[in-house]
Amino acid sequence: MEAYISIEEAAKLEGVAYYTLYRKIQRNKEDFETTIEPSESGGKDRVMVALDSLTKKARRTYKAKHEVPDNKEEAPWYTQVDISWYRKNYSKYFYEAVEISKQIEIYLNYEGKNKTKFATEIAKKLEVSSRTLLSRVKDYIEAKAWADTMEEASKKNYDYFMVLALCRKPREKNQFPSLTEPVKTKIENIFYSKVFQENNQPLTNLYEDLEDWTIEKGLPLPSYDTVWRYIGHIEKEDGEGATALVARGKRQWKNDFMMKRKRDVESLQVLEVLQGDVHSFDCWVSVRRSNGKLQAIRPALVGWLDMRSRTLVGWAVAENPDALIIKKSLINAFYPKVNSLLPYGVCKYLLIDNGKEYTAESLTGRSRKIRVQLDADVKGFYRSIGIEDDMRSLPFQPWSKAQVERFFGTVCEKFTKRTISYTGTLTGSKTDAKVKKDIAKMLENGELMTMEEFAQKFEKWVVEKYHTRVHGGLKDQGEESPVPVDVFHHAERYYKAAPPLEYALSLLLESEERSVTNMGIKITRDGKAIYYQNQDLSKYIGQRVDIRYHPEDITRIYVYNKEGKKVCEAVSYELLRIAPKLSQKAFEEHNKDQKRHLRNETDKVKYRQMTYEERQQHEKDIIENADKKIVTPEMANKNDKVVAIPQDEQYKDELKHKKTKQKSDENEYFERQSAKALAALKKLG
Repeated sequence: MEAYISIEEAAKLEGVAYYTLYRKIQRNKEDFETTIEPSESGGKDRVMVALDSLTKKARRTYKAKHEVPDNKEEAPWYTQVDISWYRKNYSKYFYEAVEISKQIEIYLNYEGKNKTKFATEIAKKLEVSSRTLLSRVKDYIEAKAWADTMEEASKKNYDYFMVLALCRKPREKNQFPSLTEPVKTKIENIFYSKVFQENNQPLTNLYEDLEDWTIEKGLPLPSYDTVWRYIGHIEKEDGEGATALVARGKRQWKNDFMMKRKRDVESLQVLEVLQGDVHSFDCWVSVRRSNGKLQAIRPALVGWLDMRSRTLVGWAVAENPDALIIKKSLINAFYPKVNSLLPYGVCKYLLIDNGKEYTAESLTGRSRKIRVQLDADVKGFYRSIGIEDDMRSLPFQPWSKAQVERFFGTVCEKFTKRTISYTGTLTGSKTDAKVKKDIAKMLENGELMTMEEFAQKFEKWVVEKYHTRVHGGLKDQGEESPVPVDVFHHAERYYKAAPPLEYALSLLLESEERSVTNMGIKITRDGKAIYYQNQDLSKYIGQRVDIRYHPEDITRIYVYNKEGKKVCEAVSYELLRIAPKLSQKAFEEHNKDQKRHLRNETDKVKYRQMTYEERQQHEKDIIENADKKIVTPEMANKNDKVVAIPQDEQYKDELKHKKTKQKSDENEYFERQSAKALAALKKLG
């Protein structure tokens, strides 16, 4: 039965445009057998052309196309190969195939007599046999059919299949025919075992374990070289991350290998988000302890970095950062400093570390177990000082606060490594970065800077170097002037007035709830009961009151009733005999000193022999040196022209009390002056 196809399909088989073939049929009707078929959609009838009316080339292409199997697994190799990859890696075979395809096209288009003789001439030119040529022609026609089929499905051109079909098939590498699947599986099991990767075992251990297993299973043992090559193959195929996951765990793998997305920092305003974290300097400074001895310590940096401009807005160098030091460093970030080149300002949000020093309930106003607080009425230090909200980075994911982590890296490379006491990165993961130094000898020789000297040097580096040099991150952001201090002062900025400095400092006070007895308010410190007294407490005997005190002065407490109104300022006369001001830490150190004196008879006698002035000086030294070391940039001790009025009722009551007291003092002064003037007039009279 004669086969008929549409003119569209026939044009594709002939390799010409639709209208070219249509006009050819109209001009040469005697050469083309046609028929009319009604349209399936009910439109104009379709003209169909007989397959035998087409050229041999078109008929061969049609036959090859309809012999193409539907099962994609049977598709030839070239349908799965990237043309650019093949041309790059097998350029010799590719360009040889291009020349062969040109000769095959000549052969297929030949319509003269004695085609067998013509095929022999073509084969001779290509230096192959006639049989090989015909085999190549068959491959070429089949590739043309595959190209047409895939073009119909994807609307893309696949003519390069005809060239690839004439190329040499790439050799499949890493097949390892000598390794059976059970042996491959066992090699992978041993190599990816936790004990093998964690202990960094040599490959010889793996081979010995494999040998024992093959003997037990009665399987042939592959050569060591084959196993070595197979391990290299799976390492290349899986990547370094797979072995790192087994050897170092999920946490380290997330740090080093997990894909991460870049934050949209460009759209932030200056001071919209501050990132806060603690960094341990890889160097040593000297501090003087309460007993007068010097000790070498590694200082820590509590830093607040503006995400948009990368400026260090506030910071503190401390010995052991805690919630109180976090408060002090943040106050330092919000108010002007003596050094006017240091930036400052109230931020909108905080992105803080997950450590307990940043997430204490006194700071966030919520338990550390609660990451987000929906109650707007609950306030911690952060909200009290003017911050809208705080966000915590996820545990063990430093990339979530990448800007401050990068800053710490810059501090290490550009600042810490220039100090004489630098001892290298002290984390366990970088043991090769350690620098051996005799810190004890340096301390003895007075070569170590004091913490104050170190902090001054750091402040100078921040102002003169870090803030004024081109920053790579800002350049990537497309900033007009990629210098931190320029972006801070000229980019779009979030502005909110800070509360009065006096109020901010009052937030440093610790608060507790206590009962009032006829002996005053009892607080146990370091195992010793201390009583705070004031005559105004007599009205509250048997009641619970709120107390507030500064950790650096525990000689006095501020008492408030349950309505939030100030009752009085109670003092401990016992502690006042020790010193005018005494911190909690100093008090504990003082008790330890006394206990040591009791155990050491010689020191006890020496203490008893001290004069009153010597003892006073001794106690004073304890107060000045025993507390935790902290150095921040010096505050200007002044407010901005505009301040935000706090909504704290206790603060408002305290402010009203001070104004009333000031007015009362002024009235008393004028009354005294009037009395003096009246007495003088009486003498004159």
